[in-house]
Amino acid sequence: MVSPIVEAPAPTVSSTPGLLPPSRSQVSVRGVGKRFAARKGAAVVALEQVSLDILPGAFVSVVGPSGCGKSTLLLAIAGLERPTSGSIVVEGEEVKGPFPRMGIAFQRDSLLEWRTVLDNVLLQADLRGRSRSGYIERGRALLQMVGLEAFASHYPHELSGGMRQRVALCRALLHEPTLLLLDEPFGAVDALTREQLNVDVSGICEVSNVTTMLVTHDINEAVFMADAVVVMTSRPGTVAGIVEVDAPKPRTHGFRSDPAFLRAATAVRELLEATGGFRR
Repeated sequence: MVSPIVEAPAPTVSSTPGLLPPSRSQVSVRGVGKRFAARKGAAVVALEQVSLDILPGAFVSVVGPSGCGKSTLLLAIAGLERPTSGSIVVEGEEVKGPFPRMGIAFQRDSLLEWRTVLDNVLLQADLRGRSRSGYIERGRALLQMVGLEAFASHYPHELSGGMRQRVALCRALLHEPTLLLLDEPFGAVDALTREQLNVDVSGICEVSNVTTMLVTHDINEAVFMADAVVVMTSRPGTVAGIVEVDAPKPRTHGFRSDPAFLRAATAVRELLEATGGFRR
């Protein structure tokens, strides 16, 4: 298993993230803070002194109470939000704008209703100014991986919510990104579909060997999919600790009853409770 941080074997909880040499970490976050100006009253401090390292090929989940800056951190790594302080380095380059080798998916699938499923996947190539002819085969292969090859010529309104999210994931992976950022991508689907997507997406990420960061409010989802779970404090968000999930991949539905899963999930909950993530 790829270890995304320098820590003892899971489910050890660390009060501070491991700091890797820049040459080893794919994503290096150092002392990042983010302050939002307010029209009235004091500014809102979303993030404060966040430091984190992610190794190539790792899958890292981020959990924390609402408003703790999870999505803000993800957007900052993506280059879509500028931090107020600190620095973010991805693959040796300081992030000053959108990272070209990045794929990103949000809670809303944002599919274009007038384009077919395959054309929605190929939108990634269109927006990047690349010839779509060179991506059709990969687009079809990705749809096959998520069980949607028979729906390539269908339109989004003919799909369920879970199917639409699978299309959005294929679009994010079309250009073979080295970094995949997922911001609550399963939040709008039903519980059973969500569990199936956890299996499907973690498997695709494993096969693709893409470094992945998932922001979620669901502790079980975070543990099921990740090599390590980053737990954040309430606002202003900082890293309260990191829980490694010491279990092989790929994982099946049965992993949710595995002792390693239960230990890691318990460690995450205890850390959230200890740092004010749960109201008493």
